[in-house]
Amino acid sequence: NFGRTRWGAVGRSFGLDVKGATKTLEGSAAFVVGACSSSLALLAGCQYLGYTAITARAAALPLLFISLACATVELFSGKLQAMGLGEFADDNLTVPFVGAVLAALLLR
Repeated sequence: NFGRTRWGAVGRSFGLDVKGATKTLEGSAAFVVGACSSSLALLAGCQYLGYTAITARAAALPLLFISLACATVELFSGKLQAMGLGEFADDNLTVPFVGAVLAALLLR
């Protein structure tokens, strides 16, 4: 996971040292910025090549919302796993699932 390594590094470098916490606000903010900006860049490239009619300008707010929602899901996945939900709370499954569902609903 290219992004996870980068966002985790931001959280470890700039985040507050909270005992027992595996996530930081700074790492989550880096996740949102990275996810939203890379999604906008990919969308702009696809639009330039003629693969989609959705413009980056029209998709900016929905992509920001999707990135925030995915960061929230990722934040709570560890707590859900601790409650014994196991594979249903694995952020490798839940984050892409939430992102795909929200993209299908919001980017039409």
